[in-house]
Amino acid sequence: MINSNVKFISYHIRCWEQKWKQFNSNQGIFETEERITPEKPNSYRGIGLKSWVSLTQPSFNCLIRYGLPVAIWCRNQNERLNQEMIETAINKLLTKDINQLPNELSRIRRQANGDPEEVASHLSLLWDDPTRPLPSEPNSENYPLGLF
Repeated sequence: MINSNVKFISYHIRCWEQKWKQFNSNQGIFETEERITPEKPNSYRGIGLKSWVSLTQPSFNCLIRYGLPVAIWCRNQNERLNQEMIETAINKLLTKDINQLPNELSRIRRQANGDPEEVASHLSLLWDDPTRPLPSEPNSENYPLGLF
């Protein structure tokens, strides 16, 4: 049992690292969960997940199964924000230099200044770089949680 778990974890770590390399060379696409359906995780060529609504447990399972290191989503549905507005904002972000996504999202969120009517105020980003080690003290000021 332990050996099969090690193989399972090793396989998904390799997928994750491969997707990160693709991501860093701007090779690949972001898809919605509904469009990610291949039988074999390594046959999926996408590099990230985009969602117009908050991520769910199946969304996180999708990230792990396909080794996707990046996800962007709208975390809070405001009745004044329709799906088209959210899709437009996310897709516009994804047309920029993908390696600058955290900086670009931070920039537009600062511009939105917390305005609940601005889509940028509701966007979240998961940026899971396999080459960046976790800090030794998770509560330290250098811990990246919550920056985006």
